[in-house]
Amino acid sequence: PVSTEQAATLFGGQLTRTANQDIHLSGILALGEGAAAIVSTGGEPPHAVSLGSTIMQGAKLAEVRARSIIIDRNGVRSEVFLPANAPGPTIYVR
Repeated sequence: PVSTEQAATLFGGQLTRTANQDIHLSGILALGEGAAAIVSTGGEPPHAVSLGSTIMQGAKLAEVRARSIIIDRNGVRSEVFLPANAPGPTIYVR
């Protein structure tokens, strides 16, 4: 897959790897209508954020993908990936 951050450098944008260090993605929810992400910011507990909602001041959930989310910070988009799966039991909740 193409990294949106790296693609931005093609047209003079700056690649900033620290832009999303304060946002941690724990899970992705596929809903009947729309999508949401489970995120935590600044050491706070994880919480669900719906598509288009504010994650933190100046950062909005712009897009939800299969293994990542796109954050919009005042018009600058960057991608946050789910962490690699940790070994252990899988739990399914209905």
